[in-house]
Formats: sequence, structure tokens, C-alpha cells
Amino acid sequence: MSPIFGIEDVDGRWRDKLDDTAEVIETYYTFLSFHPGSNDFEAIIEKVEPQVTFEMSQNLLKPFTKEDVKTA
Repeated sequence: MSPIFGIEDVDGRWRDKLDDTAEVIETYYTFLSFHPGSNDFEAIIEKVEPQVTFEMSQNLLKPFTKEDVKTA
């Protein structure tokens, strides 16, 4: 996990104080929540690539041996 050292606000200003960065993030997500058309989450989800693919999931669910654990 990477720390956030600062963030650019909607006016292009770099904000690096904790309260300021929290405000920028809150404003951004509030805008997303109330922006017209923001409830079309299906369109958004379709663009997000899964972190774990179906094939990866299948491999993770396979039985494993002590040797597999040692190798890992």
C-alpha cells in the first residue's frame, strides 16, 4: 500500500496537508455520487478489469501439497 503525499484539486493546486487531501477526496467522490448519470455502474464495472481472473481463481482453488507450500 502506498501512502498519499498529496493530491491535485479541481483547480490544479497541489494539496499536501492531511485535511486538504481529505477534502479533495471527499469532494471528488461527492461529485461522482451526485453527478447526473453517475448511477450507471454497469457501464463502469464493464471497464474495470478483474484483479483475479477466472483462471487464476480456479488455480487458487486447486488442492495443494506440502511441497507446493515449500516452493511458494
